Amino acid sequence: MADIIDLSSLVSAVRFIDFRAFVSLWCGVNLNLGCSMDSSMMSSLLEKLKQCGSLLSGYDGNVDSCLFASQEDCRNTVWTYQTDDDGILDSFQADDELKKKRKVSFLRRRKDVYKALGPGSAAGTATVLALGSLFTSSYKGSESHIDIHEAPRDQRIQLLIQKIEFLPFVAEILSAGKKFALETIKAPFLCAQLRLLDGQFKNHRKRTFLGLKQKLDLLKQNGSLPVHVFVMTDLPQLDWAGTYLGDLAKDFDAFKLFVLREEDELVS
Repeated sequence: MADIIDLSSLVSAVRFIDFRAFVSLWCGVNLNLGCSMDSSMMSSLLEKLKQCGSLLSGYDGNVDSCLFASQEDCRNTVWTYQTDDDGILDSFQADDELKKKRKVSFLRRRKDVYKALGPGSAAGTATVLALGSLFTSSYKGSESHIDIHEAPRDQRIQLLIQKIEFLPFVAEILSAGKKFALETIKAPFLCAQLRLLDGQFKNHRKRTFLGLKQKLDLLKQNGSLPVHVFVMTDLPQLDWAGTYLGDLAKDFDAFKLFVLREEDELVS
């Protein structure tokens, strides 16, 4: 992540380790050698990474005092911190229609992250805490499951929350973005970041397109034409036909779309 997001403002509050260094230490794998290996050695490397990944994800459960695998599920647990509501039912529960449609049989409870995973807990003695199971089920946005916006008795958390409200890209990415905007788009533009294929996002495609359409309709009415739009999406252009993006791409008079393609020259 540090290759993309500038984390320098957090170094005094959070301890970081480069993932490549972490994998090298815990899995005994030198990722820098991956590109220079022959096929037989690469197969062995991938198998070792697979086994190590399974261990670190908590798939195989706890490993003595070395690794603790949290079994909390994001469907039934809302993590809180110092709010005196540990164990109580969360205000958001599945309604009868959702229970029938999704065959929901669980209740959502609020759980204090410090009591469950901090000092004095079973997780507190482990060197590594694995949270893989938190992200394997249906979800309704991270805000529904992690509720630590207010921790009045811990100023450290308050300061950390303030610092992570905005984290800029690293200087290299900002520079490349400015270069692309000035030399390619050459006009004020709207950046449309559309996640349409991954997980539950594909189930909310109509709502995503509706939000974009409302913004663009407003710009179309009140601004100069064509409206310049930089599109960032996981939906391949070949699959735009029949979607709102396909309609935009054909409306040459009102909109001018920009995208980055794999074959484009690397912007640096």
